[in-house]
Amino acid sequence: MTENDIAVRQNQPDMIRYLAAQRQLYSEEKQWKMTWYAVVTAIALMATGFLPATDKFLPQLTAIMAAVAIVELVVLPFIGKKRIIAAGIQELFDCELLHLEWNEMLVERPDPHQVDGAVDRFNRQPNQGEAYDKLKDWYSGFTAEIPFTQARLICQKINLWWDEEVRSEWQKFLYVGSGIVIIISFLLGLFRQWPVTTYFTGPFLLLVPVILMAFKTAWSQNSVRKHLDDLNRKCDYLLRDAKHIDADEALILQQSRQLQDEIYRHRSTDTTVPDFIYERVRKRKEQHLT
Repeated sequence: MTENDIAVRQNQPDMIRYLAAQRQLYSEEKQWKMTWYAVVTAIALMATGFLPATDKFLPQLTAIMAAVAIVELVVLPFIGKKRIIAAGIQELFDCELLHLEWNEMLVERPDPHQVDGAVDRFNRQPNQGEAYDKLKDWYSGFTAEIPFTQARLICQKINLWWDEEVRSEWQKFLYVGSGIVIIISFLLGLFRQWPVTTYFTGPFLLLVPVILMAFKTAWSQNSVRKHLDDLNRKCDYLLRDAKHIDADEALILQQSRQLQDEIYRHRSTDTTVPDFIYERVRKRKEQHLT
């Protein structure tokens, strides 16, 4: 196969449906997770109104936080299932588009009913036309004249590069956001003239878990980004080998499948990034291109 038709086939109706389904499921997982974190944060913030007002330990507050911890053990794994389903649908899109064999040992094929349901929910959004426009031309940076073996690797490289950029932006946002929360809470303490002991044993103490969660999430992006960078470098090596006139296409295909396995593992296991971060990176990329 000397030429590729990826640019055309990726915009066919079936392919766009896969993208709409995975985008919807990823967004739902993010929305549920952010809602849950907002509830936990709200409980912590509301509790700050109790501790400065009394020297006594409130058993009601302990009961509420214990209930939140128990519910978290049930809620978060349920929410995470949407990410796994979405990763499976995105894997189906890549395998069909890039002519990669399905790895039955790694991932279960998506249920068509789950795809249909996700697409139906995607279609209910008010800005449906704009949402579908963002799904077109999912991969770019190559022409039809580029051999398919190389074009496939370019698409895989785009996946890795894009995710690394998004996680870098997310990491910066978490660090800056945490710093702002700390400063605001400190200024609030000064404005209300709380004693130092009241501040550090009350409001600040309850904000600590939230701040630590944000810092832990930000710090964890280091290992994720390092893994993505390693995969990106291996993809470059494969692309270099694929450009040789005597390249072994069967071997390159096998190694591309192994690279795709790692891409799927990353999608299905690493924490997702909020949609607004993706939008910030996408707009910056569009401005750079223009």
